Amino acid sequence: MRSYFPLNWTRAFLSFLLLTVIASCTAVNNPTSTPARQGWDQNDLQQVVDEWRVRAGVPGMVVGISLPGQANILITSGESNVEERVPVKPDDQFRVASITKTFIAVEVLRLVAGGRVDLDEPLNVYLPETPHGDVVTVRQLLRHRSGYFDPVHDDPGFIPYIAENLNRSWTWDEILALAFQYELSFPPGTAYHYSNTNYMLLARIIEKLTHKPLAEVLAADLLAPLHLDHTFYATPEADTDPTSLVHGYATHPLTGEIIDTTSIPYATVLSVSADTMTSNASDLLKWSRALYGTESTVLNAAFQKQMLTFDSISNYGLGVFQFDTPIGTSFGHGGDTAGYLSQMEYIPTQDLSMVILVNSDAPSINLSEVRDLILVRMFGDSADAHLKLLISDLKSDNAMTRKNAILALGHSDAGNDQVISSLMESLRSDPVAENRKEAALALGLVGKDSDEARQALTDALKDGDKNVREAAQLALSILK
Repeated sequence: MRSYFPLNWTRAFLSFLLLTVIASCTAVNNPTSTPARQGWDQNDLQQVVDEWRVRAGVPGMVVGISLPGQANILITSGESNVEERVPVKPDDQFRVASITKTFIAVEVLRLVAGGRVDLDEPLNVYLPETPHGDVVTVRQLLRHRSGYFDPVHDDPGFIPYIAENLNRSWTWDEILALAFQYELSFPPGTAYHYSNTNYMLLARIIEKLTHKPLAEVLAADLLAPLHLDHTFYATPEADTDPTSLVHGYATHPLTGEIIDTTSIPYATVLSVSADTMTSNASDLLKWSRALYGTESTVLNAAFQKQMLTFDSISNYGLGVFQFDTPIGTSFGHGGDTAGYLSQMEYIPTQDLSMVILVNSDAPSINLSEVRDLILVRMFGDSADAHLKLLISDLKSDNAMTRKNAILALGHSDAGNDQVISSLMESLRSDPVAENRKEAALALGLVGKDSDEARQALTDALKDGDKNVREAAQLALSILK
């Protein structure tokens, strides 16, 4: 067995910065509502989205917002098919990748509620003879604390290999066999490492206990009862794209050219992951409320509380991230696959859901940026106060408080001079190397068009810590 401890300075790692924010125990209890700024309307939000899309170089996008007692706000911008100049429509479908994990997590928790799964039992109880299954638990799979290797994200040669062999379809057994060639990267439960292997194994548990394919289980238990009529789980065996699927645009890993990913044999891509759902903004708004809302319709209160419990190891619960937004904590998940990025969140303080879907996965795209711009427009005074609090936290004597503030500022309004200046100061002067590393990565996300940010990152290439230097190099590549 080979031992592999990946240092992931890749687009995936920088994307995870958007998902790696303040980690603390949180429960959904009678949230206090923050009043929205008066005087905004959908036209204002349309302008925010249009301006951001052009600046970010996104071909097309849909933003969905759900507020209590109001009809959904659906904002479209750009094109779903660049070649034919087809405008994006509100009900267009996108591949939503890892948002699929939220559905898989719910199915596992429903099995727990039915007494068929124990979260703290070893994996081998359900999947006998799985490597390391005697020490990895179901809960650790859900929280990405198993230490399992992920071929897609941890092997830098895997995606280029797929690009050269698009006619090859993989079996899950083959993907898992690749993962099992490597030792666990840490003792299970002691650290966090996002790995699709975890959710492929959870999907296997669901299929074994229900004696049905995952697609059938999801359709019967969740999609049909909730009337998520524009959502389906794609498989290589039934890769029939719906007519309302927007075209996705990605950089070819071998040629560097921008390609339309709907023009390639997608069955190969589907075969290497359990995260293959397609959906639209309206369905995901409905799903986020059913999952994270104060009156969840898919989990009882006790299991929702377990799902939304976090600790100091990470901000990942049971199939859910805890984010920091300009108006406080949100719960949700993002997705990233060839040609598509997605983000789904629920903010308890406002009983507000937001979904952002784009048809590009370019490294420079920061979906949290447009989310924050929208929230600032809607809740300006509260957002300003929250930003000032984060900046003041950078002066804290507590290293973790400073780190949490850096991580949160990393997905704040890109181009904000005050944010950039504060992160530059952290990069240059924070005594903790881990915090300087995070400040470098954050600057890569918010330092667009800032010569000062580029200079600070260039200076950081001489930092005494290797991880800081590597983070600065990655951030510079994103700013180019």
